[in-house]
Amino acid sequence: QVVGIFPLAQYRTTMKDGMFKLLGFSGGTQSDRNDVIVYPDYQKEVADLFENEIIKLLKNVDLVYLNSIPIESKLIQSPLVNKLNTVSIHNSLPYLRLSNTTYEQIENDWKKSNRGDVRRQLRRLSEIGNIKLTRIDKRENAIKLVDMFLVTHSKRWGKKYNKLYASINNFYKELINLLWDKGVIHFTTLDLNDKPVSYHFGFLYHNRFYYYKPVYDTNYANYSPGKLHISKLIEDGIKHRWDTFDFLLGDESYKY
Repeated sequence: QVVGIFPLAQYRTTMKDGMFKLLGFSGGTQSDRNDVIVYPDYQKEVADLFENEIIKLLKNVDLVYLNSIPIESKLIQSPLVNKLNTVSIHNSLPYLRLSNTTYEQIENDWKKSNRGDVRRQLRRLSEIGNIKLTRIDKRENAIKLVDMFLVTHSKRWGKKYNKLYASINNFYKELINLLWDKGVIHFTTLDLNDKPVSYHFGFLYHNRFYYYKPVYDTNYANYSPGKLHISKLIEDGIKHRWDTFDFLLGDESYKY
């Protein structure tokens, strides 16, 4: 029986970052949340074992980088962290509380310019046709949509649809197959006349929505489709009584 997981990996940083030999979380520096997971009944024993293993690995690395740990994590208070020469860095994970509020109340908290732009762009798109948010409700439809979602992503960022995209394609489809029946996958499109102009692949778990991977059709860039998609997701989240809209790692201005 597995009673603890500490998902670590050894890798080299880039030339720009000094080519350090680094021990860090297996998701790399772009992971949004990392932590050690331990069954409560085994915390002391597992913590001691993990600590011993990390101490063995220290001679092989220049740096231990444990990033994006929740503030309530047991790691922060662990004896290992206190023994080592550590530096602490604060990361931003913006989120929006949706419980006990209305869309109008949230909209009123926005800057006047942002509120006006969302309304104006929605009106402009509505003049072209019917606008709606669609949540993909069948596994097979979600798997089919991954192809267009990633093709749109490659065009949006001016990248070739190469072997890397093919592996990412497989990754998303495996996620769908693994998590679909648990109801965790939340895959939506913002449609204009039943044609997607924006996509979002995210997660909904314990009434917390995770804003993970958005992309929009560049043909509609002048209509702020990404911004409209977020507003529709917030509206839908309030309707379905989500507790939190979690924007994940990063303090990009659009999240505020």
